[in-house]
Amino acid sequence: MSSVASAAAAARPGWAMPLVPEDFDRRPLTPEERRALALSHTTAGFNGRSREGRAATDALARLYRPLEEVFRLSAIRAPQ
Repeated sequence: MSSVASAAAAARPGWAMPLVPEDFDRRPLTPEERRALALSHTTAGFNGRSREGRAATDALARLYRPLEEVFRLSAIRAPQ
């Protein structure tokens, strides 16, 4: 936890940051993840229903996990 986060937690007794960055996979992007990100940022290239789109979604699963946790904690639901 950063010193800023530690100071903020100390200022609010009984509160703990609900997400801990160390709980998530923070390794550098793999070549497959880089390709999937590039594909996801093209206007015509990313279709989650195509074989390539499903492969890209699968490749990005570890990057989605922290966002999904934020959605879960804030009761925001990702579109299905």
